[in-house]
Amino acid sequence: MWKCQDIDDASVTSLNFKQPSAAAINKWVAEKTSGQIPEIATAESIADVPALIANAIYLKARFLHPFRQEATQPKDFSLASGRKKSVPMMRQSELSGAYRFGKTFEAAALHYADSTFVLFLLLLEKGVNAEEVLTEESLPDLFVERGSVELDLSVPRFAIRFSSQLKESLKHMGMGIAFEYPGADFSAMGSQSLFIGEMLHKTLLQVDEEGTIAAAGAAAMIELCALMPQQETLVFDRPFAVVMMDSATR
Repeated sequence: MWKCQDIDDASVTSLNFKQPSAAAINKWVAEKTSGQIPEIATAESIADVPALIANAIYLKARFLHPFRQEATQPKDFSLASGRKKSVPMMRQSELSGAYRFGKTFEAAALHYADSTFVLFLLLLEKGVNAEEVLTEESLPDLFVERGSVELDLSVPRFAIRFSSQLKESLKHMGMGIAFEYPGADFSAMGSQSLFIGEMLHKTLLQVDEEGTIAAAGAAAMIELCALMPQQETLVFDRPFAVVMMDSATR
């Protein structure tokens, strides 16, 4: 347990998931995300699981070059449906070293003060979806600085909340064995029959003139494989032996 606490800043708690005390999971995630992810799992979703692994992350960072509040003006934003919506559009007209481009996108790289984090905003070519751009081939282009370009950037002030079940995505990324029995090895948790049944995920990304708030929580539902009893057949139809034993002195 000390390795979880000292190395991973984690803790281990014993809970009865069928009791109201299981709400401690949501309380922990809410505390770690400063209230941005108030709930990660419902009572129904965890009632029958033998174990749960939860993690959370929270970021609040100020841009290295914040947008000026007075430069923000209402502008039309075209939705995927073709409809237009008025949004608060932030603007910086003289950003050096922020411009990026690839085969199917242009992008802005916004750095944060006192941090190695970078926010990349990608403007995709029409007809191109994000899955086509966020590939191992395209992503390196985001890190190529176009030093001679001064960027005039307009971007909406926005907040995004997203939730998903990550089982299929993680299997696609190579974690398939963790969701399989036999195959998964969570024996360190006390049983050879444990595997991940589902992975729940919730995120928040909020961007304004000052910077960014980001939070995420995830919960891995650990399940116990219900093993079918192995069947054997004995037919005493030939000579056999009998042994009587004292179990205390065997």
